[in-house]
This record gives sequence, C-alpha cells and structure tokens, in this order.
Amino acid sequence: MSERRHSSRDEAFLIGEIKGETIYIGDMSETGIKAASSKKIGEENDRVSIHVSCPTNVMSEITIDATIVWVSEKTGIFFFGLEFIDYESIKDKIKTIRELNDFISAMRTNLLS
Repeated sequence: MSERRHSSRDEAFLIGEIKGETIYIGDMSETGIKAASSKKIGEENDRVSIHVSCPTNVMSEITIDATIVWVSEKTGIFFFGLEFIDYESIKDKIKTIRELNDFISAMRTNLLS
C-alpha cells in the first residue's frame, strides 16, 4: 500500500483562534489565510478576528481582522479561506508569521527525512 507523500508545506501549520475555536493555519499569503477547524467558524462574507500566538521571542500575539471568502467541509473538517481586511497595517507582522511558518516547515522536513 503506497502512502501519499506530503510536501513540507502541507505539513506546516500555525495555530490560531477564531470565536474561541482553534484553527490550523496551513498557508498564509499577502492577501489571506487558508485554514481548517473541527467546527464551522462562520459563513462566507462574515468578518472575524483571528488571534495568532507566536513564541514571545518572535512577537507577541497578533489579532488579524479578516473576511471569510469561502468555506468547505470534508469528513467533519471545515476548511476556509480568509481575506485580510487591512493588510497594510499588519504586513510586517504577516511577514514574520510567514517566516515562522516556513521555518516550521523546514524543521519538519529535516526531522522527518
């Protein structure tokens, strides 16, 4: 039986929170976030605040305002796309979070190889 080999990007994630629910951030771009949760956190066009905790030596918790642009559900897991509302005001923090996510990805690749 063959297993699908995930890329390191597939395995990288940060943890955040929306409306008290844990979300797993799988990808972050300059325009938004792709994430997953065990519970539905809203509908398309809902505005939400995402709380992302980072190691304190990197930066303190950041709150990001976003709009849900799509939602899908597969086998009890909710996937969603979030678009940043005011990227310009948070772009330095987003850059730091993306660098941290890339570091986690590289670390996992080296640990799993």
